[in-house]
Amino acid sequence: MSLFRVPWRLGLAVVYTLIGLLAVLTAGPRARLSGRSAVRLRATATRRWGLRMARALAVDVEVVGERPPAPFFLVCNHLTYLDIFLVAGAIECAFVAKSEVGEWPLFGTVARAAGTLFVDRRLKRDIPRVLAEIRERMEQGVGIVLFPEGTSSEGETILPFKSSLLEVAARAEVPVYYATVSYATPPGAKSARDAVCWVGDMSLVPHLLGLARLERIQATIEFGSKGILEPDRKRLTTQLWEASMAQFRPVR
Repeated sequence: MSLFRVPWRLGLAVVYTLIGLLAVLTAGPRARLSGRSAVRLRATATRRWGLRMARALAVDVEVVGERPPAPFFLVCNHLTYLDIFLVAGAIECAFVAKSEVGEWPLFGTVARAAGTLFVDRRLKRDIPRVLAEIRERMEQGVGIVLFPEGTSSEGETILPFKSSLLEVAARAEVPVYYATVSYATPPGAKSARDAVCWVGDMSLVPHLLGLARLERIQATIEFGSKGILEPDRKRLTTQLWEASMAQFRPVR
């Protein structure tokens, strides 16, 4: 069974990604026929893709706490690309991601089609554009998910949050919700820190191959008990980081 585990899981992931791509690309025509919102149909398709991808990669997901009502602004710590599937499968949303994600083979195509908002962190002038798009999506009733660390970590702690993209929530005085993700691997397997967390200059393909070799992965996403309302962006950022740290489970 272990001999066929990697090609089977990666093949299934590609099939589910193609299905997800078809679903988000046809959201517009389906919306016109059904009278529903194309934006919401894309969010629903993205959630189904996240659930299927977790299944394909043998990720057992535990969801703890109450999911926030849409439209919401949610921040989450970041450990690996699995976070995207985990959060997408737990709640209908659109993501804010670094521009490099849009260049990933196949997955980047799905992310762009699903309405992910990409920000070029090298260009400060790109932030006002993304802030305007975040505001527009929330007015359309869509939840927004942001990974404010700006990069992934090894899972021992949560890196300090960057505050720039929290400007919309601070100015609009809307509550910002928070969630934390963590992973564990079975006894005797390679540690989740080494096999699941994707940090530094790790190459995507070798990491994905190693991850697909694991028998199972245990993932936990925990939603905070309530949103945080704070008109000062920097104080909001600090409070969100402290609340996230208080419930964070280090990677085992």
